Amino acid sequence: MYEEEIKTLREQLKLNMDDIMRIEKLNLLRYYLSKDEDENKITKVEYVEEKDNLKYSESIEIAIILSERLNQIIMLNKEDYKLIEKLYKILQENYYYLGKYLFNYFAVAMEFGIEKAKQFLAPRTCVLNYVNWELTKFYYKDRAVMTISMPQGTGKTETGKRFMAFAIGNNPNLPNMMVSYSASIAKDKFYNGIISLYYDEMGNFQKIFPEVKLIYKSAETLSLDFRNDDKKNTHSEYTLYCAGFDGSITGRTRAHNILYIDDLVKDIEEASNKDIMDKKWTEFTGTLKKRMQGHCKLLLVGTIFSINDPLSRLIDYYKTKDSNRIKIIKIPRIK
Repeated sequence: MYEEEIKTLREQLKLNMDDIMRIEKLNLLRYYLSKDEDENKITKVEYVEEKDNLKYSESIEIAIILSERLNQIIMLNKEDYKLIEKLYKILQENYYYLGKYLFNYFAVAMEFGIEKAKQFLAPRTCVLNYVNWELTKFYYKDRAVMTISMPQGTGKTETGKRFMAFAIGNNPNLPNMMVSYSASIAKDKFYNGIISLYYDEMGNFQKIFPEVKLIYKSAETLSLDFRNDDKKNTHSEYTLYCAGFDGSITGRTRAHNILYIDDLVKDIEEASNKDIMDKKWTEFTGTLKKRMQGHCKLLLVGTIFSINDPLSRLIDYYKTKDSNRIKIIKIPRIK
């Protein structure tokens, strides 16, 4: 359907033109290619295991090139406000497009228009850019396991929450679970946190995922449903179920997309009690992990307090039993 537009733009791009015009033509080409790829059901992003990297469709490749080039041109033309406004609009379009498929771009796009003092990613880019890229690859792996160990107060929970919002936007029809050591944390940080990201002050989430709608929420069961599969009635398998490890998980929804676990251990005092750690590990392997269904991925985020906590034990288990399946990230505190 878009063959003529694509062909014409390809021919035009062979001609000599200034950088701004080339940017505009490339942006149009990216747009028509994305529509063509959608109609032909072309996979836009896939994980290549032997290279531990991602393979992109042409529209994604062009959008990445555009985003990089636009940043350079904007920096070189800071005084030309009309041009900057025009280029920034194109930059946003490409980040919103890439944010739908790549979490590292989603993380940036979610902060468009937000004043610097309120931005989460900007002051942490030197560390979180790497984490966000690894999370992007993780999303496209099959039945993958990933652990992220970071000190308390360094942004690991906020990063995990944003990643789960990205996963929900990508496939709202697949159930997910988010679990922490207490129900109050699950409610405040996960349930309310995902709602806040959906209704973010600049509307960035809905610009990235315009078709994703919040159709049901329950503060009592900590459930959110964003399904767009034409099912009229809600059911037990919501898009997201949040839970505290201190409550009952048995009989709750299962995770078909991602089981996200954040800080099963409250603090170093609890971690020092081996009996408590043994009990948590038993509950984790015997109850929580069994919530995973199909091709579900496991993401465990937290602070390592001891060799007996569930995060340490999970790392040791997969390093021994299935090392190809796990990605381990450990970021120490910088003094």
